[in-house]
Amino acid sequence: MFEANEQLSPQGLERREAILRVTQRAARSRRVRRRALRTLAGSSVAVLVFALWMSMNRVTHTPPPRQIVSPTSFPSSAPQFAIAEIPTDPQIADRLALKPASPKWTVISDDELLATLSQTGQPAGLITTGDETVLVPQQSPEQ
Repeated sequence: MFEANEQLSPQGLERREAILRVTQRAARSRRVRRRALRTLAGSSVAVLVFALWMSMNRVTHTPPPRQIVSPTSFPSSAPQFAIAEIPTDPQIADRLALKPASPKWTVISDDELLATLSQTGQPAGLITTGDETVLVPQQSPEQ
């Protein structure tokens, strides 16, 4: 390149650097476009060659030749079947059903419940409003 021996002003140096950056950017984008074009062309050729090879070497499925089979006869001792009606036992469900387990709890009155809770150290009271009864634990003074 031609280089002038004379000194450039600061604006001239800035302009020269700007021109260098623009030129490098243009060269880089051109290089990228050329590589992309080469890659695309190479890939297209590869796909075309593969398609041609596939069309020339097409695998066709031919069914196996049919064989003529002579008819066979069934054996003369065919199995014998018998159909019979079996009556159903009406009480079979009652005999096979599980018996209900006896309850593992006992029914106690409200007073017995409160006494038992008091004996276990968990005093409580009952609040009844309408049809609903609620068990309310009593809080000890430490709580």
